[in-house]
Amino acid sequence: QNFLRYQSPRQRFQEGLRGGNGVAGMAAEDVVNNFGLSPVGSAAGQRLLATPQKRKRRIPKVPFKVLDAPALQDDFYLNLVDWSSLNVLAVGLGSDGEV
Repeated sequence: QNFLRYQSPRQRFQEGLRGGNGVAGMAAEDVVNNFGLSPVGSAAGQRLLATPQKRKRRIPKVPFKVLDAPALQDDFYLNLVDWSSLNVLAVGLGSDGEV
């Protein structure tokens, strides 16, 4: 062997794979599979592709109800419209609160 010959890290890695040594105790084919670019080749990638995708929510372009609130104050510091988890809308109009 020529000890003074230069090898890049890539060349040393490839030579180690050809020799069947692998890297850090791994088999050569495992090391090559870890560098694959396609997620389809692994079992985890197959599971990911097989899982059903969430349907996209359809949001209508035209409202089905319009809130008519002429006395609604434009106040930066107050939240004058609130929608509860029970699907109830509360609106502050003037000095009153409407539910």
